[in-house]
Amino acid sequence: VTFNADCWVAKDKAPHYSSEVTLSPAGADPIKQCQYQVTVRTSDVRWAGTDATVSCRIVGDKGKTGMKELENGDFDRNSEDVFTFRSIDVGTITGFEIGHGGGGAGSDWHLSNVKVANIDRPEANPVFFFHD
Repeated sequence: VTFNADCWVAKDKAPHYSSEVTLSPAGADPIKQCQYQVTVRTSDVRWAGTDATVSCRIVGDKGKTGMKELENGDFDRNSEDVFTFRSIDVGTITGFEIGHGGGGAGSDWHLSNVKVANIDRPEANPVFFFHD
């Protein structure tokens, strides 16, 4: 099977602005892409924030995104960080994976909640994820 690419794989190059791309087999319809907005809230408890690199993956009924590094987030105590990125359309969002690499002196993190929205389908309600 041949997968034609003919594109940059780089965080600072159009059209993907990503260190990963999803390819379709030659002659097949291209894989549908969409734009997601992920809002991450750090809890309001002592030492809740993290200095670690945080990454996430969106899971849906049609597949899942690759792991996306949430760049330029502060993840400070009682703060909200918002990220927007393009990736494959996973269909109806059914799950969300988030974690960090454990680096840095203050890597422990107390996550309050996450809100995920498909910006290209504003009629779809955002999905909230909480962990008790």
